[in-house]
Amino acid sequence: MIFASFSLPYGVLMSHTLFLLVFALVCSRDARAQVADGSITVDEGGTTILPCKLTQKLSENDNVEQISWQRKTKGKPKLDNFFTITKDDARLVNGPDRRFKFIGAFAEHNGTLKLSNASVLDTGIYSCVFSIFPSGYPTIKIELTVRVPQRRSVESTQPTLGNKEVPLATCTASGFKPPASISWQTDDGLKDKVRWTNSSTLQISDTTTTVSTLFGKPTKEINRNKVQCVISFEGQNKTLDFEIQIYCE
Repeated sequence: MIFASFSLPYGVLMSHTLFLLVFALVCSRDARAQVADGSITVDEGGTTILPCKLTQKLSENDNVEQISWQRKTKGKPKLDNFFTITKDDARLVNGPDRRFKFIGAFAEHNGTLKLSNASVLDTGIYSCVFSIFPSGYPTIKIELTVRVPQRRSVESTQPTLGNKEVPLATCTASGFKPPASISWQTDDGLKDKVRWTNSSTLQISDTTTTVSTLFGKPTKEINRNKVQCVISFEGQNKTLDFEIQIYCE
């Protein structure tokens, strides 16, 4: 038996190699172009879906080997590979975060995740990367915003009967940017018997929590008096009614 050996001229070989490289880049570019990015907003403490599904039709030679999730967030400012999905397994990597759950189907090229109990630290960019051999790495990018809802409340400090000045109630305005301002309205008979102080705290979400504390002597005279906490923000006022309650020891 005779075996023949053939070798291509160097120029032909280089042209062939360049053609394969260009072909691979075009496939990768086309795959990437058929994946849609998006943005999602969820309230703090809520649940949201991070969708990731490859909708393009693959060629007979293409094979999806892995789906990977990456994130760059307030809590993870450096690029973090945190979830890997294959046909045999779906798991968290680089540390536990059981709030993420895989709800897709690898066989359907669906790497969708569900995020529960969202935190402002989760705000950032999430990338779902498909490893397709030999085409490339089409990627879905999702911008996630975790919103802190504005909350207003007024609560009793449950003061007990006495003659020394103590906190009578607190009024809180959280989730505001810029900070809300708080004041108290009383009738004329109570005006000289109470005072208040305000303090504001900047949160990780870049919003501010303002707390106003109403002070006074917890006497029978002011028991059952009605006051109002007035929360002002961007020219609008929200009034919360409150009745002072003095407790006996």
